[in-house]
Amino acid sequence: MDANNTKKNFGTLRSVLWPIYSEELKQVLLTFLLLFTICSCYSILRNIKDTVILSTVGFGAEVIPFIKVWGILPGAFCAMGLYSLLANLFSREKVFYIIISMYLLYFLSFSFVLYPNNDLLTLQLVSPEYLATWPKAIRVFVNMLQQWNISLFYIIIELWAPVVLTVLFWGFVNEMTK
Repeated sequence: MDANNTKKNFGTLRSVLWPIYSEELKQVLLTFLLLFTICSCYSILRNIKDTVILSTVGFGAEVIPFIKVWGILPGAFCAMGLYSLLANLFSREKVFYIIISMYLLYFLSFSFVLYPNNDLLTLQLVSPEYLATWPKAIRVFVNMLQQWNISLFYIIIELWAPVVLTVLFWGFVNEMTK
């Protein structure tokens, strides 16, 4: 629709505030609901990831820059590679459902299996006494590797915004709108 045609159909005020036809209303409201749900999930997950990182024994705020560089950066490349692979094999709608299902399965497994058994899953790469003699940056990096479960949780949540919100949601919206 061009701007002049919209003003003729709606009037000046409505063309500015609510330029949506009645036949488009259902699609617009469902899209708003989907966006609200995705953003709400991200807000909740973002708050949880900081709490989990800061409450884990051996972790602190100093590990976050290491996870961002050594975890999220390679994770973003892997996520885009996975998305490209799935996009070549499936329709955009199926890719959306596959990736959302993968996120859901991971969060369920983290909640009910991985996090409750975190003590059993923690790797002991270096003894704490020997690790205490190393420089601080190396200790933090080794702690990040030893607590791989918590680090992976942080990485996957940080990838929610670029993968789900940016690529999946807006790709889905661009495909279903004219």
